[in-house]
Amino acid sequence: AAQADESDVWIKPVPLNHMGGAVSLVIGCMTVGACYVVMTHFDPARFVRLMRICGATRIGGVPTMIYALIEQ
Repeated sequence: AAQADESDVWIKPVPLNHMGGAVSLVIGCMTVGACYVVMTHFDPARFVRLMRICGATRIGGVPTMIYALIEQ
């Protein structure tokens, strides 16, 4: 797998009070100086728009979110 670096833009619409949002993503972005795009709630159409606008290089989420993105 490719290593993350400061050129990455991450979008992962999981709650920041959850281990996946607060630890694995935020701290991961901070350690390499990457950009983290915050979403207040998950909306598949908004997620896709943000991916395009921000030039997302990495995304994540739980399986139901990924399925919703595929359907979008």
